[in-house]
Amino acid sequence: LHLCRHRPYIQQLHAKTGNLGLITLLLAGCWSCWTLMAALIAPGLPASQATLLQSRAPEAHARVRPSVAAAAMQLKNQYWLLRHGRSKANEAGVICSTLENGVQEQWGLSDVGQGQARAAGQRLREALGPDFDYHSLEIRASPFSRTMQTAQLAASQLPEALTPQPAEELRERDFGAHELGSDSNYAGVWLQDAQSASSKPTPDGAGETVEEVAARLATLLGRLEASPATYLLVAHGDTLSILAALLSDDLPNHRTRPGLYLDTGGLRLLNEA
Repeated sequence: LHLCRHRPYIQQLHAKTGNLGLITLLLAGCWSCWTLMAALIAPGLPASQATLLQSRAPEAHARVRPSVAAAAMQLKNQYWLLRHGRSKANEAGVICSTLENGVQEQWGLSDVGQGQARAAGQRLREALGPDFDYHSLEIRASPFSRTMQTAQLAASQLPEALTPQPAEELRERDFGAHELGSDSNYAGVWLQDAQSASSKPTPDGAGETVEEVAARLATLLGRLEASPATYLLVAHGDTLSILAALLSDDLPNHRTRPGLYLDTGGLRLLNEA
């Protein structure tokens, strides 16, 4: 440990952000400082998880990664989750999951989806209450056209003018070779997810696993936790269910566990601040 050139940085990060900042590095696969991070995090974990964490073996890292993240994330901010309204891709029965396609206007909201987005903004306003300080509310959205439009329409229903900011970590899960194919392919992917959170969406190894999506979401949470606020996160079905499953320590069942998956235009509170 005394030879690790990253030691001062890791200790400063832990002092400022607690376990969450270190978990972001673990999820990203940082090996050079594994032992030091494990030593700092392990005291707050159940014995079985701490043992796996400190073993430093790659196979142990793969097993403990989701459960360690869930155990360590003590969120200080309040997070509201909003799934985009019904999109033109939804109406066409098409999977639109890459950034290249997702930002195109042709895959934006349908008329029904626009109504769902406005209704979600009204529900959020009611939930926050008349005394809420809107200067403390920040909106982050996936850069896809359907999510940015949803965020803008929802924000239009709030009493203060708020400008949604894009956050690429909230983008749709990449479904690989299923891109622009039938949305009937979702069922097979979710079945694989339930068997393993590390399985790719298609046999050719393209696209993102549940764990890979969870890693980028943990990175986002680590950044947002550094700025006290109430956040509205506008994203996609799999993205938001994986985020909720990450905190529930149940990544494989992100789609099947009741209460994690949101319908189009769905709004829910991720946590109590």
